[in-house]
Amino acid sequence: MVPAESEEEWREAFEGARGLNVPHACPFCGRKSLHQYFALHHSQPLVQAGRSFAGRGSFWSWCSQCRRYQHASVLVPEWWNSSLDVLDGELTAEPGALEEALSVGSRQISNEDENCS
Repeated sequence: MVPAESEEEWREAFEGARGLNVPHACPFCGRKSLHQYFALHHSQPLVQAGRSFAGRGSFWSWCSQCRRYQHASVLVPEWWNSSLDVLDGELTAEPGALEEALSVGSRQISNEDENCS
């Protein structure tokens, strides 16, 4: 978990990031291993403060290296799209299922690259 006194710094690392892999360094370990994931639970498009949302859902932000994370109920941005293969029933507040899906996806991409050689 991210300690309460570090939440602002954590959120800033994800500010403006779009997509699963976040290009900024983790404020705790300094590695570029940050990820974010949204799960849409209730599709109900809306615009709030000039921003478009697909509906209500959940949000995870985490670091694959130091294992810090946050989880929250949020409005899912309309731009969100991910090919990460994870079942809703596997999701918990901790990002373990998401991290596993990331590593499986990485192994599949690596195997495909080897087969193309």
